[in-house]
Amino acid sequence: MIEMKWYNYGDEGLQDGFAIREAVFVKEIGYTPDVEFDDTDRISKHLVLYVDGRPVCNARLFPEGDTLRFGRLCTYPEERGKGYAAMCVRECIRKAKELGAGEMILGSMIEKVGFYEALGFEPYGEIFYEEEKFPHRMMRITFGE
Repeated sequence: MIEMKWYNYGDEGLQDGFAIREAVFVKEIGYTPDVEFDDTDRISKHLVLYVDGRPVCNARLFPEGDTLRFGRLCTYPEERGKGYAAMCVRECIRKAKELGAGEMILGSMIEKVGFYEALGFEPYGEIFYEEEKFPHRMMRITFGE
């Protein structure tokens, strides 16, 4: 059974999402913990996708100016390829619309741009680097009238 739960900072279940981020972004990819776990977590709405009660995928949404920014999408390695990340993105799009956002933006790792394009996002701007070694591209999806 697949279940998606939203958490605010300080909620008990949020540790499930943080554990996925630690495993993927810090241990697997190589982000420093101080960069991965930042003050933005305090103002974010955090999504954790559970499969049969086990946390497998994470994402967050937070306000940035007049829009909502999406980020920290990650899935445990053994659970990849099953569509969980796309489910999380779609749920975040639904939530962004529910919250009245006109668009949702994200900074995509270069190798994931095609994944987001398939979900309706468009790239914009120049390539930028997180921690001076991870190339990213900004992407957006606009919620039409």
